[in-house]
Amino acid sequence: NTELLNSDYNGIFKESKENIYEYIIYTLETALDKLPKKTSGWNNRIDYYAAEALLAKVYLTRAGVSGSLNTEDLQKAASYAEDVILHSGRSLTPTFSDVFRLAPSVYNQTGEPLISWMWTCEGSQWTRQNTLQSDLFGEGFSETGDLWGGWGGPSYDLMLAFGADPLNSPESRKNEKDSRRKATCMMVGDKYEYFWTDKGGFDFLRYLYDETYANCPTDKQFQGPCGAQNVKHLYGNSYDSAFQNCSTTPKFNYGLQASLSWKGLDFSMSWAGAAGFSIYYYRQASNSSNTIYGYAIPQSLVEDRYFFDPKNPDDPRTNINSRNPRLVNLTSSQSSATSSLHLCKGDYLKLKNLTLGYTLPESLTSKISISKIRVYATGENLFAITEFPGLDPEMRATAGYSTMRQYAVGLNVTF
Repeated sequence: NTELLNSDYNGIFKESKENIYEYIIYTLETALDKLPKKTSGWNNRIDYYAAEALLAKVYLTRAGVSGSLNTEDLQKAASYAEDVILHSGRSLTPTFSDVFRLAPSVYNQTGEPLISWMWTCEGSQWTRQNTLQSDLFGEGFSETGDLWGGWGGPSYDLMLAFGADPLNSPESRKNEKDSRRKATCMMVGDKYEYFWTDKGGFDFLRYLYDETYANCPTDKQFQGPCGAQNVKHLYGNSYDSAFQNCSTTPKFNYGLQASLSWKGLDFSMSWAGAAGFSIYYYRQASNSSNTIYGYAIPQSLVEDRYFFDPKNPDDPRTNINSRNPRLVNLTSSQSSATSSLHLCKGDYLKLKNLTLGYTLPESLTSKISISKIRVYATGENLFAITEFPGLDPEMRATAGYSTMRQYAVGLNVTF
């Protein structure tokens, strides 16, 4: 279409705002009919009240789309929000900054965060760090990871909405009552006790200009274009991280060897195991490649995956509670997003060897001038006791061949 190509293509609306809101509302209202109502234990999948809270926000936003407030939309927003407040068991996190810091002692204790971003120490260099921090803050804030986001920041209007003007002295914010401002907009004069705990807290001015305190950003410039830096989703340096009681290194490695013999019979076995560790395992079922269009997929994804068609909510294939992602036509990986959902318990106990033998009596072997004859049967890697869904917890989550199970029979003859 020459006319379309010659026009401002990116400025053409593909669909009206009203229709987009209608589709979102339809999807969330349909979800309310299918999701469970949970009043505790929120560190899991989205539930009825989480969807209802989102629906309240959508109605509140849609109320002003036309340019004037829609009373009916406002009433629906209030009704849905009231139900969440009164019946969901959720409350606001007492310290606003804890919503974004994922501090283990307070993370989602109130159920306020509906969706949270978490990361792991495994995987590529892009998933071993909080990538949000890289995009949101400048160099020198953390000793690990590449940071380049210092040239962004909150808008001037947002700071004014909090009653904070970057053109005024920091003294003007000395008695500010809204703690959300400091947890959102980092401004000159701000100090944070939960960042750089090894140095007694993070002092923004010293970070900018004191070389003995920090690896100062480029040219010692204040980078935020509107007078503030981002704070949400920052986690600070290595000293600010808290152990999540989850490690890929076993706390315990153990083994057992035993042997018995009686009247020519001999028996021996060898066990080995590890406990107290987790495996980040997103390659479902058989340590295969990621779910990629054109590649084979594991049987577990064929039989159990997320599926929901908003145009046909009664489709028998509907499955909104699956741990596995939906299948879509992509040319690259679609299921490798870092998530605690894929952390699996790695504990295991393996029977590494089992041997049963019998030595013939010397009274028989001596008649044929043989000192000793022993027959035996042995098995290697016979079975493992584990909850890990992959091939072999001893391999962790790497793709490759598991230790093979082997059987053998033999004869030992001594002359």
